[in-house]
Amino acid sequence: MRKIFYLFAVCILFISCTEDNLPGNMAFGTPPSNTPPPAVTPEITSSETTLSFSASGETIYINVNANFAWEIISVPSWISISPSNAASGSSTIAIAAERNITPNTRTETIILGDKKYATVSITVNQAAAAEISNNYYIVGIKDWVLTATEKTLKFNHSNKDVYEDPVFFIVVDAAEEDTWFAIGDDKACDAIIQNNDWSLLLAPKPGTGNNGTSGSLDSRSNLSDNDAAFFIPAGHKKIRVIINMRDYTYEVTSFDFAPYFYVVDENGGWSNNNRLFDSTGNGKYIGYYYLNGNFKFKPNAEDWVDDLEYIEGNTLGGTLTYFGEKDCPNPGEGFYQINLDAQAMNYTLTKVDAISVVGEFSGWDNDVDMTYNKEAGCWETTLNLDATKLKFRMNHDWLFNWGCANEDGHHFDDLVQNGENLIIDEAGSYKFQLYISYEGNNRVVVTKL
Repeated sequence: MRKIFYLFAVCILFISCTEDNLPGNMAFGTPPSNTPPPAVTPEITSSETTLSFSASGETIYINVNANFAWEIISVPSWISISPSNAASGSSTIAIAAERNITPNTRTETIILGDKKYATVSITVNQAAAAEISNNYYIVGIKDWVLTATEKTLKFNHSNKDVYEDPVFFIVVDAAEEDTWFAIGDDKACDAIIQNNDWSLLLAPKPGTGNNGTSGSLDSRSNLSDNDAAFFIPAGHKKIRVIINMRDYTYEVTSFDFAPYFYVVDENGGWSNNNRLFDSTGNGKYIGYYYLNGNFKFKPNAEDWVDDLEYIEGNTLGGTLTYFGEKDCPNPGEGFYQINLDAQAMNYTLTKVDAISVVGEFSGWDNDVDMTYNKEAGCWETTLNLDATKLKFRMNHDWLFNWGCANEDGHHFDDLVQNGENLIIDEAGSYKFQLYISYEGNNRVVVTKL
């Protein structure tokens, strides 16, 4: 009996000691808990959720707060963000918009964050580019109402969309004295005719001066002087005006056409500088050269400043601009009459299929064709002649013909368009070598064999 009582007491003591050794007040037999502390909710916020940009584009700074490392998830192609990612905490980021060169507003969304945790969206809006008209005109110079009505002084432009290429240009005749003018589109010209409203015309912005050679444009409605206009002092025959209707800027240059313009081509290594001649001062140049490749026109032999670039056309002519890098296309190997109108900004080529000798010896209507010597750069033939008078002409037509610059008929080293008959004094066999390039340089070498 005493043994049983002893065993019962030991068991109670064991149980009591075991409970005292358990952690805390945990009941005997209850397993310990593995539950982590409460989780932090991922969160990212932006100080701005909507951003508005002007058409010209700018940079806006915002603050981003996140309790995790974030990065750019989505961004429009016209938006750049710096930095593109950041660690947890507060970050200042720069959001920059490119210039909007389209007539349409833009609205898209930036998304920052981490797709596994949380994101924040920022709406970005951008204004459309300022309206650009398809046509602009010079209004003024000699007759303000007439130029607005007839719209004859129209600016040149490339064949691109005006929002892609906002630059327009024109060369006009200056007035005999000081020149005054403004610039208008169709709407501005129509307002003048219909309502005698001159406020939509464009003129130099205050601060650039009426005769400023470059500066900013503004409409007359925004200018304090309702008669605001461009003013070009007398002294030159021509005025070149270039306007950028995206930037609303202008450049004005008064000048005189030089006597020569130059043709350079890839066949001559772009350095041959073949002269074209203008006898009128109106920018209408003509010359005759052998072409075999792309070519360009430039006003200066020594450099490429203000060289003319091809816009569109075909292999025998096209329109030109001051901007770009496009060559005039190869017309095909051959000898050509080259006509350049540097005021209207276009050119034409006429293939010279024949240069011939015609005169008393042939009844003035039977041509003797010459052969072009490419190496010597001249047209050649040999004739047995009695004493006679003769001339040279192009493509069996009198439209373009060459004769002596004076009446004596013996001045062979200066041939001019519609010149006097050349005189051969003695009968014999003669070799003719005709060098045709530009007025003042045309000549014929006559050798008696």
